[in-house]
Amino acid sequence: MAKTKKNLAIVIGATENMSFAAANVVMSIKNTSGNIVDEIIILHSGITKKDQELMKAVFNCRFIDYKFPEVEDDTFKNTHFYRYSMLAYSRYEIFNWLDEFKNIIWLDIDILVKRNLQELLDHVDGDMGMFQEKHTFGGLFLTPDPKFDNDMKFFNTGVILYKDTLPNYQILTDWCYQKTRELAENLSLPDQAVINLMFQTFPEIKIRPIDRKFNCHPSDKNVKNAAIIHAYDSDKFWNYYYNFKEWNQNYKQWLKMGGSAFTGVKAHITYVWIKKYFPMAPNPFRQTGKFFVYMLKLLIGKEKRERWY
Repeated sequence: MAKTKKNLAIVIGATENMSFAAANVVMSIKNTSGNIVDEIIILHSGITKKDQELMKAVFNCRFIDYKFPEVEDDTFKNTHFYRYSMLAYSRYEIFNWLDEFKNIIWLDIDILVKRNLQELLDHVDGDMGMFQEKHTFGGLFLTPDPKFDNDMKFFNTGVILYKDTLPNYQILTDWCYQKTRELAENLSLPDQAVINLMFQTFPEIKIRPIDRKFNCHPSDKNVKNAAIIHAYDSDKFWNYYYNFKEWNQNYKQWLKMGGSAFTGVKAHITYVWIKKYFPMAPNPFRQTGKFFVYMLKLLIGKEKRERWY
């Protein structure tokens, strides 16, 4: 007799120093969607037992140690593979759990869930749901490969809905790891490139674009109507001056519980002024050279001032 599947799991990935952000996601899920989520699966590297127990006290969480298979492989030397946390690739593991859950949602940890996630489930009528960017697939590679459709608009991997209707999902985890190894030298945004290449390789997958409200940047003009706020890029809830009371309240509660705190540096107030008038500008304190190159290109008309989204 076939085992009955659970309805919905949330999957996130976090390193030890980002446990406070993972906890914030757990709290926002409990506050908005606790009635429909069966379990939160946290793939991690080094989150302390104390922080794990504190998160389990908030919601039903399963912790799994994650390591990219064969990470010592010479294939990755001098590639962009190491620019990102290994946890970025942990989203490849999600296909393995579609035998256990009907629906799985991947969330990056720089996210605040504002409304019940049932809204996202009802929104997607395909096998997967992701927000489709304006930029094209070729930009995910250092050099566009003519074998691929480089003009296809790519999908953002910060919020992904997977459904168990996904064809051949049993083979996709291994396929993603294999393609990452195979294309490592040419990947600019590695996990995002591989997930998007999957849609070209397996056209039978019904990928549905989701509305911006399910993957909305804090500076977006429609952020007040967002169901999921995603602070991608370098300016996060914890190091910038965004005023989202839910995130701040969750963080205060986490510290009160005894959870690990953010130990980084908050953005300089001068940078806040620069971002107000030049949203695309790199941080002049952390990326001084890139900042001056950006401003020079802006002056000669070879760079954009507004955000690309």
